[in-house]
Order: sequence, then C-alpha cells, then structure tokens
Amino acid sequence: AHARHDDGIIADTRAIISARPDLLLATTGYGIRRWFEVADAAGLGDALTEALGSADILVRGPKARGGIRAAGLRDSGMSEVETTASLISKALAESQRGLTVAVQVHGFTDEPQLDRLRAAHTVLTVAPYSWTRVGSTDERVQHLVEAIAARQLDAVTFTSAPSVDALLAAAEAMGLLQEVVDALHTEVLAAAV
Repeated sequence: AHARHDDGIIADTRAIISARPDLLLATTGYGIRRWFEVADAAGLGDALTEALGSADILVRGPKARGGIRAAGLRDSGMSEVETTASLISKALAESQRGLTVAVQVHGFTDEPQLDRLRAAHTVLTVAPYSWTRVGSTDERVQHLVEAIAARQLDAVTFTSAPSVDALLAAAEAMGLLQEVVDALHTEVLAAAV
C-alpha cells in the first residue's frame, strides 16, 4: 500500500524506467532517497536502479551525491555551485543535443531552468517531495502556523529555504503572516540546518 500522494511519483518513475534516460540530474539527497523509497514500496526499486545504471548522472551537490551513492549508483560529476541553474548549465555544456534526460526536481519546480533543458533534450521529471503554495490544504501545516502565531512553541526548525517560503505562504493564505513573523522575531526561535 502507498499513500495517494505517491501516485504521481510512481507514474513518473514508471515513465522514467520505460524511457531508460541517457542522463539523470539529481538535485537533492533527500529527494533521491525518498524517490527510491517510494519506488521500492511500489516494487519498482530494482527496475529503477537498473534503468539508471546505464545513465550518466550529474549531481547538484554533496548531499545529492550521497543520495545517489546510497542508491548504489555513481555520478560522473557535480555542478560548480549548488543550484539547479548551475547543474543544468553543466548538463547542457557536457552533452550533445537530443538526449532523454530525467530530472529529480525538488520543492518549488524551477520551470525556467527546465525550459533551458527542454530546448535541447527530451525531459522527464519526478518530484519525490514538493512544497505546495496553498497553506490550508495540509492540516499539519495549518496547526504549525497556528501554534507559531499563538506562541505555543519554543522553536521551529527548517531544513531548506523552500520550507521557510512554504510556511510563510501558508501563514499568508491563512491570514496569519504578520502574527507568525512577529512570533519568530520574539518568543519563537527559528532554527535552520
């Protein structure tokens, strides 16, 4: 059994396995690990590893490289800076046109960067996790925003810039942005990795 929100990941995984991409762009360690967890749970883990085994793999940074190695794969290079733009620039500079490229995207998908890639290659994406802009759709996020606004927490931790953006977007959608910002300036400590 899998969560309904994993259906899209599973469909994208099946498409990537079928396409047998020439190149994989890995953007985050967590995303790669989550992708393989979902694939394994759906019985697709071995097929995914096999399909990516013959692909050239470029990583966005050390965490993405760690995720690739944990999956039993090897990358052939890392972008100069830990940004999607840098990773895509490297891929465009180092590959001939017309490849099938799989991209593990993260958080808020960077469409302008993907469009640069699409101009030269066939692009398939998988988003093992994402931050939605709508704050009230996830009850846990709603409770977190309310607890921060009410100053019921001593601290709140963030693992990425998109998670900060997502929380503030949720607070704004709920009409509590100013209360959350005020709380984070005073009693509620904000901590980031």
